Amino acid sequence: MMNINRDFQLKALLTDAVEQLVLPLGQHGSDEEKGMLVALQDVFISDPQLVTQLYRAYRKERVSLTLAHAGDELVYEREGDHHTVRFKQASVSFNSEHYARYLAVTLDIVREVLPLGSVVELDPLYFKPSEKTDSPTLLVITGRFIAPKGYMTYFPYKGVVYPVGEVKANAHVHFTAPLIKKVIQRGYKDESELAFELMMKRELMLNRGMTSLEFSPKAMTQLQTELTKD
Repeated sequence: MMNINRDFQLKALLTDAVEQLVLPLGQHGSDEEKGMLVALQDVFISDPQLVTQLYRAYRKERVSLTLAHAGDELVYEREGDHHTVRFKQASVSFNSEHYARYLAVTLDIVREVLPLGSVVELDPLYFKPSEKTDSPTLLVITGRFIAPKGYMTYFPYKGVVYPVGEVKANAHVHFTAPLIKKVIQRGYKDESELAFELMMKRELMLNRGMTSLEFSPKAMTQLQTELTKD
């Protein structure tokens, strides 16, 4: 029952996101294109990995990508600054700025949010606190949706190293979803967790126009520089 309610609520969030993303772009967005974005909502909610693959293709500047969903093909094509997504004989097109924004907000909305207390293993390619050990880095998630002051981006997670915990004040690691290599143990989840997830996604992504830090390399570099100074 929770999954059905979550899907319904996520679709409402995506509908609002389409209104904010498409309508302000100008009058060139046709009714067919807007209808295509609505049709893609169910696809992306049921399979968020498709959005991840589309975003990776965009970042790698691939000119085309064909994905499968429930027996149908989802096709991405790029020509210069023009990006087109085709699905079931319909299509929608964006320029680079709007396409990147659309993918970032969509992925932020449909992606699962791990509950408090979840234990995750971070990817050693991106996070290795010590060169003296080859052991995987495990973190216990202690916070979600952390927005650094003065930024239009946020960290999806913060946590403490397992099993030592918070050995000193503010000994937290802030990280994004792509840094998670493996989920070792999921934390407790109920209806109040779902309500919190939906509330924070609406507040940060729709009301404040924020996205996860992973979608802003410039903000990530700036924040890393400030943390190094501290």
